[in-house]
Amino acid sequence: MMLISESIKTVVFLRYLVGFLGSKPNAGWWDCDFLSQTGLGYLKFIYPRTVALSAFNATVAAALRAHDERIGRGEVFHLFRLPSELESGIMEALKNDQSLIPQAEGKEDALSQLMNFSSGHKLDAAGPIAIGGRDSFFHLDKLKAVAGAYQKAFTDGFQVFPYSIQKDE
Repeated sequence: MMLISESIKTVVFLRYLVGFLGSKPNAGWWDCDFLSQTGLGYLKFIYPRTVALSAFNATVAAALRAHDERIGRGEVFHLFRLPSELESGIMEALKNDQSLIPQAEGKEDALSQLMNFSSGHKLDAAGPIAIGGRDSFFHLDKLKAVAGAYQKAFTDGFQVFPYSIQKDE
């Protein structure tokens, strides 16, 4: 049995919530609707055994494109583009256990989950914002800051794209 790190669980949790909240029927940051009941229903016919994973991966891909367009690619990473060893760990964990993908009952539930995780951390900045270096990005306080930045943006109606530089601080 594979042991799944807390970092992987946290990243999957945050990717789901941000992906769901940024999708077309919610904030509309990316043109994707696979995590809604309609989207899941559609995917159920195509991927009956992996519907949750398929919806999650499609949403992550849409969010990745939106983040890369605003932040750029190269010496940076963000919630949807992480170091390859972590991306591999996430994919392996999800292949083995799709129940790691959380659920939200709707926009308010997802916002509430994001707010609870952020524990009051709120970065009030729009657009691309730097949050630490590669190693510090995965400290719990930095992940809470990332969650808080997204929660504030979704609540107040602006876009934010937290990122980290490849080199540590």
